[in-house]
Amino acid sequence: MFSVIKSSIVIMVLTAAAMYLFASCVKPAWKPVGRASAKVTAFAFLGLSLGQIYVAFAALLVVAAGFIRNRAHAAGLIIFLIVTLPGIAFTAMAGSLQLVNISTESCVTLGALIAAFMWTKGKGTRYSLADVPAFAVMLVLAFISARDSSLTNVMRVTVQISLSLFLPYHIVKKSMNEADAVRSAVLFVVASALAISAVAIFESVKAWPMYQVFRNQFGIYGLANVKMRGGMLRAGGPLMNPPLSAALLALCFVTTFAARDLFKSPAKHRILLAIVAVGLFSVQSRTGWLGAVAGCMGVMLSRRGVTGMIAPVAALSLVFGGVYGLTLASERAANLLGFSVDAKNSSDYRDKLYDRGVELVRQHPAIGQPPSIVTAQMEDLRQGEGIIDFVNGYLGIALFSGLIGLALFAGGIVAQAFASYRARRVSRARGWGSLSDMGLGVAVCAGAMFPYIPTDGRVVLTMLLLFALSNAVASLPAVGRKNSARRPSAPPPRSTAEAVPAVA
Repeated sequence: MFSVIKSSIVIMVLTAAAMYLFASCVKPAWKPVGRASAKVTAFAFLGLSLGQIYVAFAALLVVAAGFIRNRAHAAGLIIFLIVTLPGIAFTAMAGSLQLVNISTESCVTLGALIAAFMWTKGKGTRYSLADVPAFAVMLVLAFISARDSSLTNVMRVTVQISLSLFLPYHIVKKSMNEADAVRSAVLFVVASALAISAVAIFESVKAWPMYQVFRNQFGIYGLANVKMRGGMLRAGGPLMNPPLSAALLALCFVTTFAARDLFKSPAKHRILLAIVAVGLFSVQSRTGWLGAVAGCMGVMLSRRGVTGMIAPVAALSLVFGGVYGLTLASERAANLLGFSVDAKNSSDYRDKLYDRGVELVRQHPAIGQPPSIVTAQMEDLRQGEGIIDFVNGYLGIALFSGLIGLALFAGGIVAQAFASYRARRVSRARGWGSLSDMGLGVAVCAGAMFPYIPTDGRVVLTMLLLFALSNAVASLPAVGRKNSARRPSAPPPRSTAEAVPAVA
């Protein structure tokens, strides 16, 4: 109990310090985002410090409902809590009957659902073609969980997917009824990146896995473990899993990169990006770096066009060459940057998993096989932790739902990227500035990471909520606070002829 309270207090202090820095970097109109983030963190972790898991989760639900009553901050607070809270879950049972898995994300969702009834009634939530990619992803995950099972399990999976994916997406979409709510949500994503980074840096420097005590407190002993690289702790982050926490941080990093117009100056924007980059370094996961770099390239592609990417790609090639040379020259650098023997062993496992997985997909290409059958056929790949780790998300989708499921899942991400790229000029014309480029960056970031991480619930949920944000940018006029952006970024000219005004 004492260790939980101690960790909670340290996380509160680190988050408060990060939010103080956040408030000094964003425009004055958005300082309340930092204050709200610090307050909700304090109350949420105080609730999780209570002894019994049912009491702690009930307290978290009340905290979420209390803060999300403010519709202007609702979407952002939902995302902030989902991203930053520790990954804790238990299975609700009725006798011997398994009902649903209740997690910290579920508590936030239920609290938000209660708060939504307190909002002033407005226009109903309308879905459009822009929501099809998100629904395609949900459909595939629901099919995998429900296939070849009883009617009771199908009903349970329907409730589970609704609670863990559809309801958060629906509430976030419903709450963003004006431009200020969208900008606020984007800045809450920035705040969550800063909060996770502050804790990750502290975890790595002090060699203190701070989130693990919450699982121990509730008697939930998962497969999370502590790993060192180059003499430094690999910060586990809120998911207590470096690759998955790095994926969350990468998505938030790309959103921060795209939100430059909401900061006081370019220098302030770069300061926050640098801190989040150090947070990514503390997690020591190549997956996070891959997603962050790919996502930022997507943002720049949306901003500059294809021809404007020549210089950034050349610079990136030089940086990668220098980093690779450094890993060859220094064993410590190789360990810190993910090229150690441990990382090589992980890469070998991925190769074996891929070869065996492709073989099984060829045997059942249409809709794949149920997870229980696949795991039985891949028993020789079971690791020391007692699991078969499907670290390739796309391969896992293909194994469990076939090429049809893979087409829906990957196609949803590609469709979101394509739609965001097409909508960027209209969004700029409406005054959204740099936020017009966020959608493509987020989709590219997520698409680049799933070959190296499983389709974890929180990572997928965060991706879908960021899809909802980018859809709101594409569909709403940027009418809101005065001076909420420095100056909308002008769309790049399509050709030299467009860049030069005609002379009569």
